[in-house]
Amino acid sequence: MGSIAYLSKRFAVQIKFIAAAVGFACATLPANASSISSVVPSLWKGDKSAAVTFSFDDGFLDTFNNAVPYLTSSGLRSTQYVVNSFNGITWNGYTTDGTLTGSPLPYASSSVWAFAKQNGHEIASHTVNHTGLAPSSVGIVTTNGAVVQCTDPTYLTYQHGNQSWMDSEVHSSVQALNSTLEQNTVALAFPGGLNTQEVRDCLKQDTSPYKILTARTSDAGINSSSPDFYNLMSEDVQTGTLTSQVDGWMDSAVAQGGWLILMYHIVGPNN
Repeated sequence: MGSIAYLSKRFAVQIKFIAAAVGFACATLPANASSISSVVPSLWKGDKSAAVTFSFDDGFLDTFNNAVPYLTSSGLRSTQYVVNSFNGITWNGYTTDGTLTGSPLPYASSSVWAFAKQNGHEIASHTVNHTGLAPSSVGIVTTNGAVVQCTDPTYLTYQHGNQSWMDSEVHSSVQALNSTLEQNTVALAFPGGLNTQEVRDCLKQDTSPYKILTARTSDAGINSSSPDFYNLMSEDVQTGTLTSQVDGWMDSAVAQGGWLILMYHIVGPNN
């Protein structure tokens, strides 16, 4: 995997290019959505040929300082998947070989999330602690290596400590975002893209007040106009991603009449 940093000069070029594309609608879910059927039209907004979503993971401050202003000034909006426990902290990031960079990477605080929300950007969940799920020979494994099991997939009993994964990582995240930002949080991005069919089924069957309506994976691809909203695909934009590559994804989305979700992490300052 390449670097997750992305330079804002190149990002600005992409935003200007996409903003000028006549065949695209910009898609985010409104923060007061109560169901998918209430927000997803039969055709893309404005009868456009395809839709594009700008999604950003983890909630890095650089992203809010660099990407969000470009989007706002271009008349576009984004979905920001934030991690509750990363609120305002600083991380000494890792290089691609797993060693510490030594360069502190601050995360945005909840006040920064709120400012972005006020400017029309969607603030969504990336769980409380960036804990994801993936299959293994012994069960389902979280990103920190702890093994958990779903003993009753019909009622979300992923065990994580003394609470279910759903309660501790999803419901608690949604509840906190709703309270802090006075909104109805409806979207989730799986940390590290880690998920299983069982996990997705549990999200679909959730009957709590904190039910998620969409879940984005890290699987590459273009979504159809009638996608599985709990298994949304995305295209990963990294340091080496050229505007021509993004152009190709857009062409594919138009050809399919589909929904392109661009996944970014850090959009760094100009250099």
